[in-house]
Amino acid sequence: SSDLLFWVTGSWKTEIYIKLLEKYLKEDKQSLLLIPEIVLTNQIASRLEKFFWKNLIILNSTVSEAKKTEYFLDIASWNAKIVIWTRSALFYPFSNLWIIMIDEEHDNSYISDQTPRYNAIEIANKISDLSWCKLLLASWTPSVNSMYKAINWDYKLLNLFEKFKK
Repeated sequence: SSDLLFWVTGSWKTEIYIKLLEKYLKEDKQSLLLIPEIVLTNQIASRLEKFFWKNLIILNSTVSEAKKTEYFLDIASWNAKIVIWTRSALFYPFSNLWIIMIDEEHDNSYISDQTPRYNAIEIANKISDLSWCKLLLASWTPSVNSMYKAINWDYKLLNLFEKFKK
């Protein structure tokens, strides 16, 4: 099933990611969080690193080819439980992937304009359709395509319109 999480800045989005990652980690299942390249060094990645450090792989363009190969093998052998990366992570050989979360789903970096051209959101939808994998799209400004799918009941619309107050 696919969900669209519509949130406002200051809401509980990161806490939702943490709870979902904890749930699937306890069940010994793999999770994938896609984030735009520009956001890779943001607070979400650093907060998740504090929670899941030994079970977490964070990949970006600065990771060497040798390390990417090592991560490829870790993902395929089920040693990597939580992966945070950009759109290309969808093509890694997950053996027990149960959730794909796409942060800032409206971001244009999910669309590859180089060969092969593809839309990571559509690839994630197809993976979700063909497997038991859940898909959660999140954005404070959902794309027109995602809102259309929510209106037509292809996605379940979840919203966090309340700001978090300590």
